[in-house]
Amino acid sequence: LLPDPAAIGAAARAEGGRLRALVLTSPGNPSGAVIPERLLRALVLEAIAHGLWVISDEAYEHFVFDGAAHFSPAAERAFSAHVLSLFTMSKSYGMAGWRVGYVSYPERLDEVMLKIQDSLPTHATTLAQVIAAAALSDDDDSGASAGVAWVRERVATLRGVRRAVWDIVAETLEVGGDAKSVRGEGALYAFVRLPDGVCDEDAVARLADEFSVLVLPGSCAGMGGHVRISFASVEPGSDEAAGALAALRAGLGAIAFASRAHTR
Repeated sequence: LLPDPAAIGAAARAEGGRLRALVLTSPGNPSGAVIPERLLRALVLEAIAHGLWVISDEAYEHFVFDGAAHFSPAAERAFSAHVLSLFTMSKSYGMAGWRVGYVSYPERLDEVMLKIQDSLPTHATTLAQVIAAAALSDDDDSGASAGVAWVRERVATLRGVRRAVWDIVAETLEVGGDAKSVRGEGALYAFVRLPDGVCDEDAVARLADEFSVLVLPGSCAGMGGHVRISFASVEPGSDEAAGALAALRAGLGAIAFASRAHTR
């Protein structure tokens, strides 16, 4: 689930100078993969060597688990002149639906970026901007912004739900070594590998129709044979969470059982 610097270099050479930018998303969606700092540095250096801009999508910057750490390449002075960093209030600051985000970019792009903004037909409302500014304000207790403090609390509560989801995956799909998934360390998703021969779109339809469980097919991100399970809106310890996890267990169990019966 992680990019290869050598592959980036090969692609740049194959395109004969036509590539203009490398987009890196960490933590990733739908995979939840967190690019380790050492690898991220190597990717940025490879992009710079081929004259590429680096567009760093950091929407899930605060959603990391299992000891993983988020690294923003623009924070490195040697990289800052080559990196545009994208952020959103929707994910990190719990403001989904308010449509507020921002970009950090080198000063030499100021004129070009302002031209782009001038051509946008819609903009964030004044109210949304006021709320976003409040989320970025200092929090007296933690020293972090008020929004970041909220995110840290939320991430802490999500750890148990995330663990429960992966436990269900292990109990149903991974029994006997079948369909071993790569566990991402970030974002709000479990990107789960289905048993061989199971169509992800068929699995999505069955989970929805029979078990009222909504997931996304991996094929929409070029990864057929996988589904993305979101644990963002599950309130830990609630009856709703227990019901949702039970439905997920039943649905994935049914898919695994049908797959094993078919291969016998």
